[in-house]
Amino acid sequence: MLRSLVGSEMCIRDRYQRRVRGAHDRAVMSTEAEQNIAYFTKHDVESLLTNLARKLAEEKPDSPAEYLAVLLSRGDHQITVNGHPKWNVPPCPSNQQMTLLNSLTDTKMPFIPESGNVVKWYICGPTVYDSSHLGHARAYLTFDVLRRIMEDYFNYQVQYIMNVTDIDDKIILRARQNKLIDDYLASALPLSQVQAEAVTAMRELAKSRQEAQDNLAADLRVFEVEGEVLDRLVKASMCMARSEEEEKAHAFHYHNQVEAHLSKLADKINKRTVKEVKDKIEKFQESGLVLKNCEEAADRLDKLIQQPGHTAEELVAAARDGLAKMLDKARGHEITDQSIFRAHAAKYETEFMEDLESLGIKPPDVLTRVTEYVETVEAFIQQICDNGFGYESEGSVYFDTAAFMRSGHDYCKLVPQPSAEALAEGEGALVAEGKRKSDRDFALWKNLSLIHI
Repeated sequence: MLRSLVGSEMCIRDRYQRRVRGAHDRAVMSTEAEQNIAYFTKHDVESLLTNLARKLAEEKPDSPAEYLAVLLSRGDHQITVNGHPKWNVPPCPSNQQMTLLNSLTDTKMPFIPESGNVVKWYICGPTVYDSSHLGHARAYLTFDVLRRIMEDYFNYQVQYIMNVTDIDDKIILRARQNKLIDDYLASALPLSQVQAEAVTAMRELAKSRQEAQDNLAADLRVFEVEGEVLDRLVKASMCMARSEEEEKAHAFHYHNQVEAHLSKLADKINKRTVKEVKDKIEKFQESGLVLKNCEEAADRLDKLIQQPGHTAEELVAAARDGLAKMLDKARGHEITDQSIFRAHAAKYETEFMEDLESLGIKPPDVLTRVTEYVETVEAFIQQICDNGFGYESEGSVYFDTAAFMRSGHDYCKLVPQPSAEALAEGEGALVAEGKRKSDRDFALWKNLSLIHI
């Protein structure tokens, strides 16, 4: 029976490989077959079946079916799926009701609360640096629906805790830029000076945004995504769907187009390359929109200058983004009054909670703020350093990822092979100047006087 099962697994694997190899050779393929191949590839079914067959070969149980049932439900084993580190599966009770996507395995698995029927749910609240937008509404409405289903349908006792990030790079940056703009207007500079500085600021802003797009284009050229290919894939990335079904169909076909192009570069790709290239294409498209908006703002500034009787306030309003960045670069380090940052965060936290109420979203059972736990955060970072996993550099403190992995821990768990863009995004809007041991190391505590945009 074991030989039969192993042979069946190998047969499934071979059949899957033949289907994948033949996918690009067939001119016409049914949607169902394409979806099956995409599913097998996304979830690395081949590796999963191979691991199960290997486990059976090692243990040689009398009843493979019963053994597999226990292996996948009892919790006395470790599993490795989709390149993620090993994860210990908890015991599965007989009254298990729900199946959820487990980010540690990138697969759907039984939902097993730690404390019986009590579910302790921590949700990341907003970083309150600006007004909420449609994306916030979508996210928190979704969580509210899930919460109500768990409470009202599955009868879980949910303890719903939301944290508000009221200390963050974006808050510091936005608050001090607003302060600098206000001070700039209050200084009553000559109109000619304001006009000249507004033009210079917008020119520098357009230059920096053009450089950002050029850097993305250079990254994509490594994968021969340029010229007509880039134009075609950028167009394919734009979703105009009006329903969930159309959105899924668009995502599926867009993925296939990128994958089909990369299939010609087999020596340059790995399992995560398709996703990384898709992300870069979408960021390239977004950077084009940002650059276009900047150029249009510069055009409006030029037209305003041609109009007689324009004021300094109008010039500042037209060139606000450029002036804010220019002023912050020159004088941002001078804004150190903590009340400025606290007032900024408090304003947008109040606005956010009012938005939740207007949408009919249930308030959290507990609302916490980072400012309420600064001493706890400091003690936690100190403990990390005492354990040998943190180090100081020019006033900032960094997490030592290499030391963490040398001690036997896994990093990164949720995204085993993160892109450089993902690592940079995790750093925040303000980059610390300290010297790192590794590009993977990230700031735990930043020296405010030595950071830049």
